Amino acid sequence: MKGKVTVNRELRLKHGIIGNDNTTTTNDDSKSKTVQENISKLVTLSAGDAGLIHLREDIGNLDLLQTFINYCLFHFCTSMNWRYKAYSTLISDIFTESDKALCMLLIENNASDYVKVMNNKTKISRKFAQPKYTKVDNTSKKFKGWNRKGIQRFNVLVRAVKLSRESSCSKEMEIELKSRYQKISGRNINNDNYDSNDTESDDSGDDDMQAYDGFAGVIQTRSSTSVTLE
Repeated sequence: MKGKVTVNRELRLKHGIIGNDNTTTTNDDSKSKTVQENISKLVTLSAGDAGLIHLREDIGNLDLLQTFINYCLFHFCTSMNWRYKAYSTLISDIFTESDKALCMLLIENNASDYVKVMNNKTKISRKFAQPKYTKVDNTSKKFKGWNRKGIQRFNVLVRAVKLSRESSCSKEMEIELKSRYQKISGRNINNDNYDSNDTESDDSGDDDMQAYDGFAGVIQTRSSTSVTLE
C-alpha cells in the first residue's frame, strides 16, 4: 500500500494505442494518493460480509470500479485485447461473469491480511497468513485447493455479478468507463477521425486460449454460471 503508482492498464492503453513505446511512471503525488485510497477502500469492502457485490449499485462508486478494473480485473485479459477493446467495448464484453467473480473471490480470500498490512504497515509472511477459503488448519493435510465454502462463495458471486450487470446503474457506469478509456487512448469512436480498420485485435487466436471459467477441477462453457459441488 506504499510507493508510487507505476504503469497500469490506463497507461498501457494510452501508449499502446498512440504508439509511444516508452514505459513511463506517473509522478503525480495526488493521483498516486487517490489510487492508494481507492485500493484501501476496495480492500476494506472486500473484508466485509458483502465483499464487492454492491460495487455497481451506486454511480458514486465509479472511481472505485475503475480502480478495481485497472489494478485487479485486468489480469484476466491479455494486454493486446485490452489495448484494442477497452476504448470501443463495454467492460462486460471483455471480461466474463466468471472472470469478475473469481477476481472478487481472490481479493476476499486475502482481504483480512490486506487490512492488517494497511493498518500495521508491514508484510505478512505466508506462514502467518490467514486466507478465508484456502487455509488448511491441519498441517498433516496437503493443500487441496479451495474449500467448500470458497466454491459456494464463487457461485454466489457469479450470480451477483450477472444480476448487477443487468441494472441501469451498472450499464450507465460501463458507458462512462468506456468514455473515459476513449479519452485516455486518444480515440473517439464517434468522431470523423476514427478508423475502424485500426481496431483489429488478436481475437483470431482466442480458440487456442479458451478461458478457464470455472475452478476446482471443473471446466465450463461461457454460458455456464455455476460450479457443481461433489
